[in-house]
Amino acid sequence: MAISAWSDYARLYYPCAKFLEMPHFAFTAPPPQVVDQFAKILAAFVPPLESFIDEPLLLKPLHLLTFTSLPWSQAMWHLLSLLALFGSTAAVTGAAAHVQSDAEDTHTMMFMSTCLAPVFISLWLGQLGLVFGLLPLALGYLLLTKGKPALAGFIWSFLLLKPAFLIVAVINAIAQVLAGKYRCLAGLVFGIIVVLLITWCACGGGEFNAWLSQFPSFSMQWQADPRLDVSFTNSVLIFAPERREALAPLCCVTSLVIALGGLVALRILARTKGKEDELIPLATLVGTLLVPILAPRLPFYDLSVLVMVALIAYCFERREHMEFRIQTLARISWLAVTGYALLFYFNRGLAYPIEVTFVILILYLRLCETVHYAAHTPNY
Repeated sequence: MAISAWSDYARLYYPCAKFLEMPHFAFTAPPPQVVDQFAKILAAFVPPLESFIDEPLLLKPLHLLTFTSLPWSQAMWHLLSLLALFGSTAAVTGAAAHVQSDAEDTHTMMFMSTCLAPVFISLWLGQLGLVFGLLPLALGYLLLTKGKPALAGFIWSFLLLKPAFLIVAVINAIAQVLAGKYRCLAGLVFGIIVVLLITWCACGGGEFNAWLSQFPSFSMQWQADPRLDVSFTNSVLIFAPERREALAPLCCVTSLVIALGGLVALRILARTKGKEDELIPLATLVGTLLVPILAPRLPFYDLSVLVMVALIAYCFERREHMEFRIQTLARISWLAVTGYALLFYFNRGLAYPIEVTFVILILYLRLCETVHYAAHTPNY
């Protein structure tokens, strides 16, 4: 059995997009007698049951790839995902060059990004995060750096198609508001209204309402193994499944309190003169590390959003101590998520999402301290 035959694109997105429908498909996981050792490794990340609960507007552009056979369609989608990854790295390095930072070679940065386990798994499974998540996020970052906040906010509104990535955009928009700039938030709100109206008109009220009812859980595919949901909420509730409904609101409040700490740090930086160039990258880093903390559900492959941490870290040339702090965050986050992927495959009994979310939480707290450091130290 070919590896591609049981990827998410082949089993879920292609049939849904081909008929422009959102039925509940039931699929079987790859057979245990898969010969290819490479397939055995990746088969651990393939859930046995899927249903399409993403934003229905996603099916429209995907439908354009279904006029050919599945193998060709899947090959084109993989190519588009690679191009999206290349475009994302080019956008962030271009933003760094715009502010006269040390822009690393785009090819080097793309190779580094591909080595991140969630990115590799997203590419192989044919997931949507690189095209509809990472690329708009990076383009908005470039536009905001170039002084086009309204357009950046509008581009970021399309992250409604991948809501976990939208967290980064919202944190950036709030940081701009804290600095007394409102155009980014206005563009974001206007764009979200446009996307919702397009979805309503193009997909119909029934599908729109069905998706909207799922939005509080960020419309993310349920994971067959709860260990592959690396959200902060699931990391806690996985130890008390019988009390899930009672503890979920407490976890939500705790997540918001944690996020508030980052916003307080960004507020201090935003109101400090001469720190404008550091606000955008640091707000993006804060928002990125908040994704697994704030998202109600977060499939492991959507940790590909951490590519933004690596890209910004290695294009971040300011003060010597600042550069070292940021790059250390990138290295540790890369080791944490890649190590968790290996642990999950080789010994699932020892793999719990708290292991990776706890590391990200520690990195987030360290980043908040770094933002305070940036606000209270002179530029040199």
